[in-house]
Amino acid sequence: MTMRYPIGLLMTCLLALGCLQMAEARRPFEVNIGRTEALVNHLEGSAHLLRGTDGAYLPLKVNDTLRGGDEVTVGAKGSRMEILLADRSLVRFADNTRFRITQIEPKGNSLNVSIDLAKGQIFANLSQVIAQPSFRITTVNAVAGVRGTIYRLNLDEHKSLLVRVYEGEVQVSKAPKTLDAPTTVGPPVRIAGPQPVPGPTRVTMEEWSHIVGAMQQITIRPDGSADEPVKFTAAEDIDEWVIWNRERDKSFQ
Repeated sequence: MTMRYPIGLLMTCLLALGCLQMAEARRPFEVNIGRTEALVNHLEGSAHLLRGTDGAYLPLKVNDTLRGGDEVTVGAKGSRMEILLADRSLVRFADNTRFRITQIEPKGNSLNVSIDLAKGQIFANLSQVIAQPSFRITTVNAVAGVRGTIYRLNLDEHKSLLVRVYEGEVQVSKAPKTLDAPTTVGPPVRIAGPQPVPGPTRVTMEEWSHIVGAMQQITIRPDGSADEPVKFTAAEDIDEWVIWNRERDKSFQ
């Protein structure tokens, strides 16, 4: 005997099934990382770690952990590395990238994370699960502090920096400049009395700061000067590095 179901009931069941599948797809992946560590979540090619002062670079592999003070060099063309933070943020590094993790520290329900980029490319997709994360990338000529979610930096061999923001906002500022204490030039001379002794090295105030919004970019020159933020299009941004990052993002949605 053929059983018949009301159309309304059938539609309700299909809708419920669809919602269940969407919820399952969006279920946050489990993270089991110490809050002062980052996990090497994905690695293509090679990457090497310098930890401590012995000067020995050790090969990294998936599931290794990184912490404050670690220096990492990602291998030659074709190498790529992704790290995962305890708040589910993802940070990726292209080939020929060299960086140092200066800080991974918990602060309440959030994390303070700082990375010094010596050269190369970084793509950051920061978690929205935890409010007010503190995530900062420093280069020789600029500091990019996150106020949003997805952005990338390219620091070329000439120290020219490009920052492109996809979602949210990033505050980009001139890197603080260290002033050396003055030095004495020429032969010693007699002085009339006590003179002020130069104090410790100090840091100047930032000379400029810009908020770079979604689908905007900013260029910082090697001398630290910067253009105003301008719009960029998705079409001009497409390259192999961006496409790979977008595919990686989809796998974590």
